[in-house]
Amino acid sequence: MMFICGPICSGKTTYGRILSEEIGTDFIEVSDIVKEITHSSKREDLQNTAYLDQQIITRLQSVDEYSIVVGVRQKSILQAFPNSRLMWLEVPYSERLQCYLDREDTKDTLTEKAFQLAEKKDNDLGLQEVRDYILNRSLS
Repeated sequence: MMFICGPICSGKTTYGRILSEEIGTDFIEVSDIVKEITHSSKREDLQNTAYLDQQIITRLQSVDEYSIVVGVRQKSILQAFPNSRLMWLEVPYSERLQCYLDREDTKDTLTEKAFQLAEKKDNDLGLQEVRDYILNRSLS
């Protein structure tokens, strides 16, 4: 399995979809699993809990080993798959902000403040720990 992680609007979904099409494997967005488990699409319902993490891990254990998975924000999920391939996408803030502002998403107010709040939420869920884990594992 390959996990593609990164901050909001870093291109995870775009890159993951292209890669999965090129190699002919499944593409999985963790947010879709979370929405299915919580029966909600509201961001405030997509919280980091041990129960939710375990449910995500259980679902991912049943997918094809060559699947491309995007959007993990908890280190514990990555640790559950020690033989997986990990990728961290790093994109400058200004480019990610512009990508966010260009979205045609009617659910969110597309402002820099909304972008910053979304980024803070990702960090609160553990995204920086994910980054550190991926970078440290790649150095060892």
